[in-house]
Amino acid sequence: MTMANTPHKILVAATKLFAEEHFDSVFIKRIASLAGVNSALISYYFGGKKKLYQEVLNDQANIFLKSIEEVSNKKDLSAKEKINLFVKAQIKIQLSNTMTMHIVYRELLTPTEVGSVVIQKKFFKIYEFLFQMVKAAIEEKSFKQDLNPQQVTHTLESMIVFYLLARAQIKISQNLSNKAEEEQYVNSLYESYLNTIEN
Repeated sequence: MTMANTPHKILVAATKLFAEEHFDSVFIKRIASLAGVNSALISYYFGGKKKLYQEVLNDQANIFLKSIEEVSNKKDLSAKEKINLFVKAQIKIQLSNTMTMHIVYRELLTPTEVGSVVIQKKFFKIYEFLFQMVKAAIEEKSFKQDLNPQQVTHTLESMIVFYLLARAQIKISQNLSNKAEEEQYVNSLYESYLNTIEN
């Protein structure tokens, strides 16, 4: 193992453990053991467990923020088309990154002092972006004019969140056997809701 690979190995190990357990239950020695490194290197590269946890959250947030950047750069699309592209990207990201979602949802449900800073700084950018796009779609008259953009944004986010929180049960009840079927199912929920708010 080269020293250049060490931070990455630590980050991968920490991501796995923080996805499985609460911040307080994960210890430096366990992270180091899983990464196959000396525990002193965690402090050397990351400054300790708290900063490592923040780096894990930052790393996961960047997956989502990248999709915001990609959608924002599509200047030729309407707000409604951007919402469609963005929501479908979020569905794909969340179904493909289960470790990410375990960490994020745990932090949202049982906030830690160290993690809430990252959540407020980065993850709320996702809500803000979608909110602005919904407002723009209403102004463009693609969506009904009497809609509350805040409520629409919460509903769009909630559909994805609820599916992921109840994923195991829904997969059984809807007989979903693979990620492609899951993605199709969540997209159908989104499209059904979209039909009720479009002009």
